Amino acid sequence: MMAGDTLVPSRWRSLFFSVTPTEAKTRVLLYLLLTIAPFAAVSPILGPLIDKSANGRRILVAFSAVPGPALLGQ
Repeated sequence: MMAGDTLVPSRWRSLFFSVTPTEAKTRVLLYLLLTIAPFAAVSPILGPLIDKSANGRRILVAFSAVPGPALLGQ
């Protein structure tokens, strides 16, 4: 038994570490593709628009703050 085994309870090991390394690579690649691809597609368009606008950053921050409370029902 290794020292690291005592730090990870058996439930965590069965939930999170039961994936084979090859399956984990494909899951990580899919996760990165789904999370980074939208930003890579939209940023060349939104970046210059935000920079040209006088209050672009302020509007963007206000716009991004609205969905959180709206989704939580507050």
